[in-house]
Amino acid sequence: MTRKPVDNSVQQSQPHEDHFLGQWACSLSVIIFLIAFGLSGQILPRFVSNQCTSEQGMCTPGDCTCPFPLMKRDLVTQDAQACSQCVEEFCPAVVEGETGCSTTACECEDPSWPRIDVGSSDKPCMQCVHPHVDVTL
Repeated sequence: MTRKPVDNSVQQSQPHEDHFLGQWACSLSVIIFLIAFGLSGQILPRFVSNQCTSEQGMCTPGDCTCPFPLMKRDLVTQDAQACSQCVEEFCPAVVEGETGCSTTACECEDPSWPRIDVGSSDKPCMQCVHPHVDVTL
């Protein structure tokens, strides 16, 4: 019995192409993972800014940012460290007796200023009043 020669050129090229495509798929998935992990701040924290807290009564020391639409309020801790907090909106800063106010939730830009409700019980309207400065001697 004689054997027929088999043409393996097509069969040999197919496994090589599958191996090549597998290497590309693996390499691409590793690159995507590294990019996603890097953007999360775990590998490259100096390129990703820190987010300020929005918790009432708390602030974040150092440089930080607030996500849109929140605004950044700069504060100072009791031990004189600069820190920041994210707030929804700043109330209008007015002199006592003025009528400008905000009907949405807001905070005073300077936390030492009193926040006063000049609206009604049905419709609150907040404003931050500059404290009176006595300049008499």
